[in-house]
Amino acid sequence: MENPVAANEDFNISVNRPTTVVELAKMVWEAVGRKEKFAIEHDVPYEYDVKNRIPDTEKARSMLGFIAEISLEDSVKEVLEYVRNQKA
Repeated sequence: MENPVAANEDFNISVNRPTTVVELAKMVWEAVGRKEKFAIEHDVPYEYDVKNRIPDTEKARSMLGFIAEISLEDSVKEVLEYVRNQKA
């Protein structure tokens, strides 16, 4: 945000790893410590629904020199800790 080349630009600040919504939901489920078996139910998806999250982080790398240093799993844990601290 402080880099002048970032003015009026948008960036995908993420790990460069494809992830499905179900995979992400399971990560969150496990991070919150649920003991029940993870299971999902969903409606029939829309014809053009997003099936996979495939971040393109090249723009952030080339313009800002940014490369994510923590895993998606660790990032989920950090967000969970932040939310828990905000509730306290």
